[in-house]
This record gives sequence, structure tokens and C-alpha cells, in this order.
Amino acid sequence: ALPILGGDDQLLFGYVSCCSENAAFTNAAAGTFTIATSHATPIAQALYAGGSFINAGRLIKQQAGVQTIDLVKYRTGSFQNTGTVAVEAGTLRIDADGADTGRYQLASDAVLAFGGGVRSLSAGALPQAGTLEVSGGTLNVNVDAGEAASVPNVRVIGRSEEHTSEFQ
Repeated sequence: ALPILGGDDQLLFGYVSCCSENAAFTNAAAGTFTIATSHATPIAQALYAGGSFINAGRLIKQQAGVQTIDLVKYRTGSFQNTGTVAVEAGTLRIDADGADTGRYQLASDAVLAFGGGVRSLSAGALPQAGTLEVSGGTLNVNVDAGEAASVPNVRVIGRSEEHTSEFQ
């Protein structure tokens, strides 16, 4: 298991230099990464550094309130979820590009917010509880022919909604 971010901890990654911009932090398939910090931006890129956070294991957000994974503030970075992201309380906002095939699990009163960058999700990645919120970014949901995709609660803020088929 990876260390737990607690107190007011923050994980900054990337290389603060003009010469290297593609740092990656990976939570391996057998790993658990717990966000238990009170920091508003517990995971972020260092100044002017790109980079990727790859979750192949289990990422857990435990604190109430809004916390942001910010990988687009200075340069476009990516957050990839091929494992499981569990939002047990509050709102987890992801501001990053990425393509997700892993699952998002939300408590009934939790929120998963995509607020920046371009995200692509497989239909199986969509949360089946809680609220999915999209604001200030683009969310693409990839559904195979004959497959249905549904989310119980969706909130779109400040943008128009476009889709090519019925969204249940």
C-alpha cells in the first residue's frame, strides 16, 4: 500500500525544469492510494511540469468537501484510471485529460466532477451511485453498438450537452 496522504499533505510531481516534462506516478494494480488529507488539491503537478497519474489499483477519497486532482493548471497532464476510484465522501474533482476503463464507485451522496481537460470513459467506468458532474471540460462516453450506458444523477454546468444517442 502507498502512504496515506493525511493532515494537510499534498503530492506534487513532475520535474521543475525546461527539459523534462513527462513524470508519471503509478498506483500499481495491487496498490491502494488513500486521500485522507484536508488539502484542497491533494494531487497536483509541479510548476510548469506535465505528467501523469496512473491508477491501476484502488484510489480512495475519504474526506468531506471538495478536493481536486489538478493536472492542467500549468500544462496538460493526464489522469488514467484502469483500476477503481472510490469516492466515499464529498466531491472528487479531476482536472486532467485521460481515458478511463476502470470503475468509479461513489457513495450515494458523493460527487465525481470532471472540470477540465478531455476525458473519455468506457460505459463500464460510469458511476452507478452518487452524482456525475461535468463543467469546463469535455466528457466522452464510449458505448459499443447495442450497449446501454446510464448514470443516476448527472449535472452539466456552464456548457452545452452534446450526444449522438439517447443518454439514459
